[in-house]
Amino acid sequence: MNLSRLLGAVKEVLKMRTKEPIVDSQYIADHEGLKLKVYKDSRGHSTIGIGHKVVPETPKIMKRLFGEGFDADSVLGGKRGLSEAQAKKLFHYDILKRVPELQQTFPLFPSYPMYLRTAIKDGWVRGDLAGSPRTISFIKDGDFKMASLEYLNHDEYRRSQGTGVASRMEKNAARFYQFSGDKYEQIIQARLKK
Repeated sequence: MNLSRLLGAVKEVLKMRTKEPIVDSQYIADHEGLKLKVYKDSRGHSTIGIGHKVVPETPKIMKRLFGEGFDADSVLGGKRGLSEAQAKKLFHYDILKRVPELQQTFPLFPSYPMYLRTAIKDGWVRGDLAGSPRTISFIKDGDFKMASLEYLNHDEYRRSQGTGVASRMEKNAARFYQFSGDKYEQIIQARLKK
C-alpha cells in the first residue's frame, strides 16, 4: 500500500471531522467521577476534580487556569475544594495536554472515530493502556481484535473484578473490538481507490 495515498485518505477523513471534539470528555468524566476535594484514587495517588493526579506542577497549573490569586495550597491541603467549573476546566486541560503524546504514540489517532479515540484516551489517562506495550503494538498494527483481548490481559483488570475499573476497561475493550469490524475501514479503502 502506498503510504502517501494512505495519508491522503486519512487527511480527507479528518476534514470531515474538523468540528468534532477530539474525544467524548463526558465518557471519561463519567468513569472518573467528580470529587471537589483531594482524595486518594484506586492506586493511592492524591487526586482532585475529575481524575486529576496531583503532581508537583499542579499548583502552577491551577494558578494558570484559575488566576494568580487562586489559593492552590488551601485546596491541595484539603482545607477547601474546587468549584465544579474549576474541576471541569482542570479536566479539559488534562485531556488536551495528553493529545500530542497520543498522536505521537498512535499516528492515526486523529483519524479514528470519536468512540475509539475516547476509549484510547481513557485507557491512556488511567495508565492501563500506556502500561501495556502489547496492546499499543496491536493498535499500531491495526489489529483491534487482539488489542481488545490484550487490553484485558492486565493485572489491574484481574484485581478489580466487580469494580468500576473493570467495568470501564471492559467498555474500552468493547470499543476496540467494535472498531475491528467498523465500516470506517471501508471509508479509508474507498478513498484509497480514488
